[in-house]
Amino acid sequence: MYAKYILIFLLTLAIISMSCQLTSELSTEPPTSTLGFRETKTMEAKAQLTFDAQATTDAKQTADMASTTNAEATLEAIQSATVEVRDTQLSYMAATNDAAKLKQTEEQALKLPNSTQIQDTPKLEVEMVLVPAGEFMMGSMNGNSDEILKVVYIDDFYIDLTEVTNIMYTICVHEGGCQPPFMNGSFSREDYYGNPLYDDYPVIYVNWDQATAYCEWRGTRLPTEAEWEKAALGTERRTYPWGEEIDCTKANFNLCVGDTSQVGSYPDGHSPYGLQDMAGNVAEWVADWYSDYYYSISPYENPQGPDSGEYRVVRGGSWNSDIWYLRGSSRRTGNFPTFTRHFLGFRCARSP
Repeated sequence: MYAKYILIFLLTLAIISMSCQLTSELSTEPPTSTLGFRETKTMEAKAQLTFDAQATTDAKQTADMASTTNAEATLEAIQSATVEVRDTQLSYMAATNDAAKLKQTEEQALKLPNSTQIQDTPKLEVEMVLVPAGEFMMGSMNGNSDEILKVVYIDDFYIDLTEVTNIMYTICVHEGGCQPPFMNGSFSREDYYGNPLYDDYPVIYVNWDQATAYCEWRGTRLPTEAEWEKAALGTERRTYPWGEEIDCTKANFNLCVGDTSQVGSYPDGHSPYGLQDMAGNVAEWVADWYSDYYYSISPYENPQGPDSGEYRVVRGGSWNSDIWYLRGSSRRTGNFPTFTRHFLGFRCARSP
């Protein structure tokens, strides 16, 4: 009987011992709560990395969108400010061209009598030449009936060294002082006005009013007919600005080229004052109304032309003119002030 109870007691002790050992072994494992904490922190770190990556992606997309928006805004601004941007470019181009030309002109001026280059206006630097005051013989004994031979006195004045070029006129257009030419092409070139290749070629397809507006914008004026003839021929009578003989080495005329030339391309054809292209290249508007008998009744000093008329005078002949119209005394008529052509341009003058 007692043996049975002793056996039960010993089995109980054994079970308790095994239980304690198991409890001891279990106590060496990390707590379940610690494992959960570490897993939670790991998950949070991964989530943070995912968030940072997404934020970086979002930031990049935002930057790209901002860049696109800025690009679009910049394009719109450029498009809306084309005139201002073009003005800046043109001013640079004009300054560069003037600098290049100035050196060439100064070298030429050493060989040309009575030539003086000056700065015309703060808006645009233009080379002009002084024509000194004095008498000259206007007209011709061998010309048309309206080329009346007469001694005329002209005060000092300045006149452009060359014909007004495309780049010069373009600056006036972009500053709002001029209207564009009626056509952008020339006789053989579809793309002429506005094409940098022809910046230094004479502007064409402008009427008398447009020529006047340009000169006024510059603070100058069109030359009178008498001023123009004296500038072309000087005080010693001659047929052409350079003398008597004429060929394609002295002027662009009679289809020698077949279209306009770069201004100043014929240094051997300069006038006594060093002016370029006074014969050929393009014919030139002057200030006067036309009258076939005006110089039979005109004043001795500084004739200004008739007070009114139907046509304006054109001088100088052009690239498609024959030699008759290249004569310095030749007067072209039949040109309404609204007349424009691919052979007609101008230059400006001013009083001191």
